[in-house]
Amino acid sequence: MKDLIQKLGPILVGSATVVANLRKLLAESRPNGADARIDAIENALQVQSTLNESLDVQVRLIHELLKKTQKRLQIVVVALIATGTVAALALAVAAMK
Repeated sequence: MKDLIQKLGPILVGSATVVANLRKLLAESRPNGADARIDAIENALQVQSTLNESLDVQVRLIHELLKKTQKRLQIVVVALIATGTVAALALAVAAMK
């Protein structure tokens, strides 16, 4: 998901420039009605770009939180294994007496 966002981000950011260039070309060949549509497309692409940047920041934050949680869980698993080993040794010593 993160890779997809990184790949699509520059496309959407650059697409606002493409739309502006299209507007210049279409303004010469089309009536004024096309300007409103092109403005709407340009605004929609800018909003989409902003949302993608926000989503990217949120995904990075979640990714970092998951890394921290994974490290904590690894520590808990090691502690549980150590506790189980000590308990097994204590049972073995108690059984031998």
